[in-house]
Amino acid sequence: RENMATRGLGYDLMMDRIQDLIVKTLIAVEPEIVGFYHQGANFQGASSGTAPRGLGPNQNCFEIYGFDVLVDDMLRPWLLEVNIAPSLSSSSPFDKRVKTRLMAETLTLVGARPCNQEVIWKAVSEEREKMRIGLQRQNKAQNKSHTIQSVTACSVSDLGEAEWATIVDAHDEYLRRGTLERIYPTKEGCQLYGHLFLVQRYANLVLSRWLQDGGEECFEPGAKYPAPPWVPRLLSPEAC
Repeated sequence: RENMATRGLGYDLMMDRIQDLIVKTLIAVEPEIVGFYHQGANFQGASSGTAPRGLGPNQNCFEIYGFDVLVDDMLRPWLLEVNIAPSLSSSSPFDKRVKTRLMAETLTLVGARPCNQEVIWKAVSEEREKMRIGLQRQNKAQNKSHTIQSVTACSVSDLGEAEWATIVDAHDEYLRRGTLERIYPTKEGCQLYGHLFLVQRYANLVLSRWLQDGGEECFEPGAKYPAPPWVPRLLSPEAC
């Protein structure tokens, strides 16, 4: 930033253009990414009516993509390639510091928790035993309160428990962001890029509605569109 300032170049303009390129690139392949994520998530083949919360699963898998971008003398970014498995090896102390911090903040962002193998094995064994004797797990999914058509016209106050569960998950993730920046979804981004999606997904529209009605402000006292009283209270607005 300092180097570009001394040369009279707009660092913020360049970064805005690079972020625009990244968002559009991911939107172009969003259907394929969603398909792969659902294969590794906590359901397979579940319809919207039987999936947890009626909105699909809490995402419990993630990927880190490496974007190779070339910037010309007019500060226009050109995408060279996207690495789906970027190298995390370190060739210098600075490289090690950058990538170590990236991985630490990524694992914090996704909310990875230490696992207890004994608890996991017990749960798996119980599930297998139930399947063996023909018992089926009861579906505790929460139903959607709107449709794709109606959710865009309602206010965030009209959303139900299934939708607010998705909002709380997104907000919790945002509070775990550390020094990372969320470039999508944002209030401005939903308006700018929403029409580019090949498939309009219900959860995306719910988050767009929330962001349009204040986003994180909904959890603060005196908000125009406050979170319903049954939504867990925010303990601290500070990011970790």
